[in-house]
Amino acid sequence: MALTAFLDDSGSEPQSKHFVLAGFVSAAEQWAQIADRWKEVCDASPSIEYFKMAEAMGMRGQFAGWSRDERDKKIIAFSAIIPEFTVIQICAYLENPDFEGTIKTLPIYNKQIELLYRHPYLLLWYTLISKFYVQWQRMGFTEPIKFLFDRQLGFEAPAYSLFESMRTMAKSKLAPSFYNLLAGSPEFADDTDQIPLQLADMHAWTVRRELSLQDAGDKVPFEALENFERVTPMTLRVTKEYLEYMAESVRVGSGD
Repeated sequence: MALTAFLDDSGSEPQSKHFVLAGFVSAAEQWAQIADRWKEVCDASPSIEYFKMAEAMGMRGQFAGWSRDERDKKIIAFSAIIPEFTVIQICAYLENPDFEGTIKTLPIYNKQIELLYRHPYLLLWYTLISKFYVQWQRMGFTEPIKFLFDRQLGFEAPAYSLFESMRTMAKSKLAPSFYNLLAGSPEFADDTDQIPLQLADMHAWTVRRELSLQDAGDKVPFEALENFERVTPMTLRVTKEYLEYMAESVRVGSGD
């Protein structure tokens, strides 16, 4: 079964404690069913053109003028789609202060490594893909698994470059079965156009809010959180110790 993972990020603003990439994995035919059901919920009165969790929580944008009860019912209806059609929920996160204090300010002379270590998005993006491909191979998946991310201006070109480096390394050093998993290059799209990314947006916002402020349970309807929990989780925490290890590797590699 060929799978696609749709992921969105949350926490890029400087004041955020955590940076998160999160979303869901499912098969193509299931994503088509999700899109149909998602549109039905969007069109149900009161209707919206698209869903964005920050707008829902802030009662603005598509949710301007709504009551909290109307908002919560819409969120619950969206979340009910998740356990019915998705296979795995995935999440990777790090703490922004850990990133700032370990490797962001290191003098780095390799252009590609510099791109990787200058912003938490690329570092987390690369770590998530590399770690989860290994995990899926251990779970017995043999068909290519494609990642589709919310569009990130300025990061897409270096992301493709990092992915190709990963493929080159896999081809020369790893088993053919692992290299075959990497056949599908990652893609980027706008979350207003791609319904699965709107699910990912809901997930990423909720995860970051709970990690940073422990108040997702106060903000998000309980029924919606229950629907999230009904999907098998795969979670990757990029710890401060791991970042320090990477920083030391850079120092050694540069001769410091």
